[in-house]
Amino acid sequence: MAGRRPARRRHGRGRVNGSPAWRRLAAFCIDWCVIAVWGGLLFGVAVLLGASDAGGPGGPWSGQLLGLATMTVPVVLYFSLTESSAVQASLGKRALGLRVTDEAGDRLGFASALGRNLVKFAPWEFGHMLAQQAVFSGEAGMPAWTILPAVIAFAGPLLWLIELFRTGRTPYDRLSGSRVLRRR
Repeated sequence: MAGRRPARRRHGRGRVNGSPAWRRLAAFCIDWCVIAVWGGLLFGVAVLLGASDAGGPGGPWSGQLLGLATMTVPVVLYFSLTESSAVQASLGKRALGLRVTDEAGDRLGFASALGRNLVKFAPWEFGHMLAQQAVFSGEAGMPAWTILPAVIAFAGPLLWLIELFRTGRTPYDRLSGSRVLRRR
C-alpha cells in the first residue's frame, strides 16, 4: 500500500534496519578521537598557564568539578548538538553513514539528545570521580562509598555493549526514544 512505512525488521544480531553494532562502535572510535583532541587542547592550555606548577586542584571534589566543566560538559554538548542538528549525527556517525532519530525516524529534539547523552556519559563521569578519589586518597586507600560509582563506571559500558549487540539499541537509546539508523 502506498504511503505506509515498512515494518522495522531485524537483520541478524545487533542490527536493526541496516545499522550494525560494529558500525556504531567504529563511529564512536572516530568520535573518541575528537574527544582526545579536545582533551589534548585542554592539556596544552593547562601547561601554557602553568597549571602543573600550581599543584592542580585542591582536592577530589574540586578536581571533579574542574573535569566536569572542562571535559564532560563540552563532550555531552558536542554529541547533543550534533545529534539534534539537521545533520543528525556526530562526526563519527556522519563518517560511517549513521544518523540519530526519534522513534518515528524524525530528527531528535535537543532535550531528547541531551538526555540520551547524559545517560550515555554517566558511567564516564563516575569513572572520573573514581580517578579523582584515587589521586587524592593517598595511603588511606579509596573510601568505601566509591564501590557504587565503581560498579556504575564499569558495568554501565558493559551493559551498553551487551544491549547494542543483542538488540541493536542501547539503554540510553530506549530511555531517550531514539534510534541510530543508516542514512537514507
